[in-house]
Amino acid sequence: MSTAGKPITCRAAVCWEPNQPLSIEEVVVEPPQKGEVRVKLLSASICHTDFCCLKGYTIKGFYAGGWPIIPGHEGVGVVESVGPEVTSVQPGDHVIPCCGAQCNKCSFCQSSRTNLCQLTNFRAVLPAGVTRVKAKGRMLHQLASLGTFAEYSVMAETSLARVNKSVPTASLSVMGCCVPTGMGTALNEAKVTPGSVCAVWGLGGVGLSIVLGCRMAGASTIVGVDINPEKEANARKFGCTDFINSKTLDKPVSEYLAERFGGGCDFTFESSGTAVAMAEAFESVRDAGGHCVVIGGVPEGHNLSIFPGHLLNGRALTGCLFGGYRFRNDLPALVEMVAEGKIPVDDYITGSFKLAAINEAMDTMKSGKGIRITITFD
Repeated sequence: MSTAGKPITCRAAVCWEPNQPLSIEEVVVEPPQKGEVRVKLLSASICHTDFCCLKGYTIKGFYAGGWPIIPGHEGVGVVESVGPEVTSVQPGDHVIPCCGAQCNKCSFCQSSRTNLCQLTNFRAVLPAGVTRVKAKGRMLHQLASLGTFAEYSVMAETSLARVNKSVPTASLSVMGCCVPTGMGTALNEAKVTPGSVCAVWGLGGVGLSIVLGCRMAGASTIVGVDINPEKEANARKFGCTDFINSKTLDKPVSEYLAERFGGGCDFTFESSGTAVAMAEAFESVRDAGGHCVVIGGVPEGHNLSIFPGHLLNGRALTGCLFGGYRFRNDLPALVEMVAEGKIPVDDYITGSFKLAAINEAMDTMKSGKGIRITITFD
């Protein structure tokens, strides 16, 4: 029997207030309204930004609060039903939720200088100002207006990318944030050049995707920097030629890299989400053309301190969201790269849990022993 136009009762992982474990709740997901789509999630994956949300952080440009909340912004699903005036997807389509909107109409979307859209909001609700999900009589917010830790979710059409149905979905959730964010940072923002020397701070899923992008661009040397020595094996698997545990050096990483590479690296990247690492990465690029890109999210109020003279001497410091890709516009082509074997999504998945074991999954991800943990739905 069709569920279109009817409320759906299902399960979701809900955080009722900051710093509390997730609880599996029975939720009611209302039908989609104008410009909205109801999606049956097939799998989701955990990103460290989900932990920032659960701590109650405000991360400017990504999440600005709202409780109770369904976390999760990486996922893949199938369209169950669509609301009025939805034209880009239809029931049965496979879709990847995007953590930013793409209306293709506003001044941002028409600009060649940004991949952002004016419709993107960071209030954890739909453009209508509400969500369509309730539990215990309360509206539930959705991280990035998506909330992928749920069996069903209503999302904006402008935040969904329709992708090739023939591509297996088991590992495809990482394409919703992790892979494009890192890979695109190297290819689109830094524009890494063949033969260049690169260094990457933080070797989680996003950091490894930066390594992948540097390798695709033809970098000759890719140095992975992390304080966890267990990250080295995966770093080398994805393309690092060198690995540095900064805790074991007898000098700052920037001094070590400057001595080794004649003044510093051509490109450096920070994905660990600490202001200290950001400053260290910037200190590690060379004068006269070195480029540091910051993509780690930090809570509001955490500021970056750098020496302005480096900017005058030709070092560049930039940042970007989603690797500079245009969210739902570019994701279909990236998924075709998965189909062609150019993006090894299966290599990212180092564990899988049912939704009922969400807290165990979160603890496993937090331990830093894997890359990405997926959540599957019965």
